[in-house]
Parts: sequence; C-alpha cells; structure tokens
Amino acid sequence: MTYEPKKYWEDRLKTNFDITGVGCVGFSETYNKYLYSLKLSSLEIALDEHAVIEGKSVLDIGCGTGFFVDYYNRKGAKKITGVDITKVSILKLREKYIHYKFLVVDITDPNIYLKERFNIVNAFDVLYHIVDDAKFKTALQNISFWCDKGGYVLITDYFCKKDIIPATHVHHRSVRTYENELSKGGIKIVDIIPMYYLMNRRFYLPTIMLNKICPVFYLIDRSLQRMKALNGRNMKLMIGTKSKE
Repeated sequence: MTYEPKKYWEDRLKTNFDITGVGCVGFSETYNKYLYSLKLSSLEIALDEHAVIEGKSVLDIGCGTGFFVDYYNRKGAKKITGVDITKVSILKLREKYIHYKFLVVDITDPNIYLKERFNIVNAFDVLYHIVDDAKFKTALQNISFWCDKGGYVLITDYFCKKDIIPATHVHHRSVRTYENELSKGGIKIVDIIPMYYLMNRRFYLPTIMLNKICPVFYLIDRSLQRMKALNGRNMKLMIGTKSKE
C-alpha cells in the first residue's frame, strides 16, 4: 500500500485528536505522555544551552494537536505560527489559539510562500515521515529559508551514521545527510541531544507489558538524558543555527 502522508495523518487525527493520535501507535495514553515528557525535557535542555524563547517568533512545523504551541505560548513566545498537512489540526488549533496563525501547509511543496522569517523553527517528528528523498530535500530547503539569520532549527530523528527504514512511512536519515542539506541553507548543526533510551523500543515484549513498565523506563531515560549519554539507534534532537551573515 502506498503511503499518502496527508490521508494518513488526517485519518489518525480525526480518530484521535490527542496525544495518542500524534504519538506512538499501539502504546497507551500514559506511555505516550511519558514519551512527550521526554521530548519536552530534551527541548528544554537544547533551549537552555542555545536559545531564548521569550519575545521570539516561532514556527511549529507539524503542529498536530498543539503540544509544542502550548509550550512556546507558556514560555513567552512573541509570535507563533503553526503549519500542518492536515485540515483537522489547523481548524481545531485556530479555535483554541485565536491570537496565533495556523496554516495548512505541505512543507515538501517547492512553491510554498511564507512571508515571515522565524527565530525558532520547531520540527518534531516530521522529517523522518517524508520518505521521498526529493521531497525531503525540498522540506529542508523550506525550513532553512524560513529560519531567520541567527535563528535556530530544531529537528528530531535518529541521526545515525547510516539511513534506517523501519516502515513504509518512516525513513531515518543519516546525520551526514542532514549536515549536507542544511549547510546549503546556511545552517550549521551545533548540538545533538539524546531523547530516548529504553522508551520508544519494543524489546520483543507484549505491548501491554511495556505500557505497565513505562514509568520505570521513563525514570531511567530521564536520568540518562540529563547526562546526555549516547543512545544509539533511538530518537535525538538536533539543534542547528543559521549564519547571521
């Protein structure tokens, strides 16, 4: 079956417009809440070391149910724009956050025009769902263009030495691929922060068991994350900055 991103995510969010709809399929709401807590803690580590949110403009790519919109709003962002491939996401977020802008956008489209440039471009769990290489390159070109000079780009992926393709709708690309493509837009990778260790793995165990023991996994992962210990083939957060010139 051919992977159609727009239909895939539209169907998922229409069924579950919550953390399970944008999270890891098959796991419980509790498990996904722990996953998102680790996403948030990795983001906070990145921002504490590299960037300031308050008073800045933010572009949230793949805004989904608004998890990161809510975070940036609480942290004092001056302006937030959310883009998503699904109409259901944009319509619901427009109702919730009437003072921010939300647009239906396919970031793999080479003809997109966004007038603004942003201090922070947030793209969690988006790029590795773009399985077509040409579209992936276009997406990174758009991201580089939307990032203001001196701004920051935040992207999640495995960032291993080689590509990993675990499913038809997932293509994890190497850190070298990201370095090469982002450099074309004047963006340099300045840090890569591990996100998960035991979480986000199935260990050949029944899902019901993983759902029960996830609090223990979370505590271990949170401790290792603070130390920035290496995590191999698991999710990481990359921070890139755009040249001021």
